[in-house]
Amino acid sequence: MSTNSLTSTTKLREYFAKLPAYKANGTNWIFFQDCFFFAVDTAGLSDYFDDGPTGMTSEPTEPQVADPTKPTPEEKEAFKQYPLIKCIWKSEQAIIKQGIASVIPDSLFLKVKGEKTAKEMWNKVKAEYEKKSKMVTVYMQRKMQDEKCPEGDVKAHLTKLQTIREELIAMGTNPGDENFVAIVLGSLPASYKTYLSALTGAVCCIS
Repeated sequence: MSTNSLTSTTKLREYFAKLPAYKANGTNWIFFQDCFFFAVDTAGLSDYFDDGPTGMTSEPTEPQVADPTKPTPEEKEAFKQYPLIKCIWKSEQAIIKQGIASVIPDSLFLKVKGEKTAKEMWNKVKAEYEKKSKMVTVYMQRKMQDEKCPEGDVKAHLTKLQTIREELIAMGTNPGDENFVAIVLGSLPASYKTYLSALTGAVCCIS
């Protein structure tokens, strides 16, 4: 729950309005997930994703009184604060849910909109896209390995491979420098073999 009582609902909504739109194919899942939790932390709402003793994943329950006929001052104060605490919990839950809803496809929104809490809604989004992200990762890795450079268009080819690599990194899968170099060299036309042999030989001599 937001610890700053002066933080307005409008201000909280601004944090989530800055989230990047999630790509339907899952290629920016890692980036999107990081941005989402940066927004959550900045807004002071990380407790809504914490299952620990101080977490706020569940709706606040009505305070219990040991003796209803003789409530203590602490119990009276707890009862007094309870409506406000519950109202804030519902309001901030709604803000997070709206933040999620504003950046996911309509088709996914229809699947997750019925979840009671923001965390449950997020977990469902996460499960959907982590599965999709894995499938896309396999496809993109295979695509990068299968790419072949046509004669006379090396610059465009290298740009394409670098773009695929950056997308893989954004999805949490870094092919690594050595592997990427091997893929690049293996994708070049046969006419480059003589030049590459001389270049790699020179590199070996230097190292």
